[in-house]
Amino acid sequence: MEQKYCFVAVEFPADPNVAGMIYWYLCPFAGAEEGTAVVAPLGRHNGLQRGVIRSVLFAEARRAPYPINAIKCIKKLCADIQADKETDKETDTETDNETDTETDNETDK
Repeated sequence: MEQKYCFVAVEFPADPNVAGMIYWYLCPFAGAEEGTAVVAPLGRHNGLQRGVIRSVLFAEARRAPYPINAIKCIKKLCADIQADKETDKETDTETDNETDTETDNETDK
């Protein structure tokens, strides 16, 4: 019986150059699910970017969605996207509060 590998289809929605496109990666980590955020190399320079898993496929090397000898690997699984959005909202709120304080100080002058 041939070994099965975990392949994931990743989208990089924050990058306008590749938004809407799907790229296949080999995922060496357990727990890869649709909607999970990942860090993966992208492009010919293999710059690490944050993406989102859109599909998971377990298959033998001969049935890989991309040639197994050329496929890139996921570097890191991140927290759930929803949790990241909440963190971003908290950061935005903190930044807004700092801006409001600066504006209030200028008004007091």
